[in-house]
Amino acid sequence: MIIRTEMYKFQARQGRLALAHLRDHASLMVRTRGCLEARVARSPDDSDQYLVYSRWDSRESHGAMVLQLRRNQEAQKPLLALLPMLEGEPRVGHYEALEG
Repeated sequence: MIIRTEMYKFQARQGRLALAHLRDHASLMVRTRGCLEARVARSPDDSDQYLVYSRWDSRESHGAMVLQLRRNQEAQKPLLALLPMLEGEPRVGHYEALEG
């Protein structure tokens, strides 16, 4: 299982505007084959900092989603809408879940 995290820091008072785009992005991911879960979370300490968390059944499924993001303009729209609101680059991480 692959876990993907995306951390976003938005300019002051932009988080609420960005939330709809983050939800659209998570919704697209969860409709992708192999995505087990996709959630959006907000920092309790900073209303302009968000996390998108997703779980994938395999490395291949996750890779297919990344490829779709690169090739499919519809899949890119929510992320492109975020660019003017961002404060710095998003931080993306990929992890293999450990059993036990």
